Amino acid sequence: MGMFDYFRVEAPLPDPRFQHYEFQTNDLECCLHHYILDKDGNLSVERFRIDQDLAPPKPVNVTTAIYFCNYFYDDPDFTWVEFKATIVEGKLHGPIELVRLDRKKKP
Repeated sequence: MGMFDYFRVEAPLPDPRFQHYEFQTNDLECCLHHYILDKDGNLSVERFRIDQDLAPPKPVNVTTAIYFCNYFYDDPDFTWVEFKATIVEGKLHGPIELVRLDRKKKP
């Protein structure tokens, strides 16, 4: 079983129904870190310390595409959603893209 990181987005998503949810990504360190893309488009990370308290967020200066997704059970259907954020030197470059939105009927 692979690991991932948590990804919280405060910058506007193209589908606002998912704005207040947390997502998962395999495009960063994959160490269960908590990443935040703030409303100004700045990427930072909160890491747990040994005593399990969160360290203050640290800016992350990377250039990459981050795909982040989640699977929702609280709809009348099952919903899979995936977004893409292009990050240049730790800052959101352009709007976040909706990559995939699949709905399946519950049995």
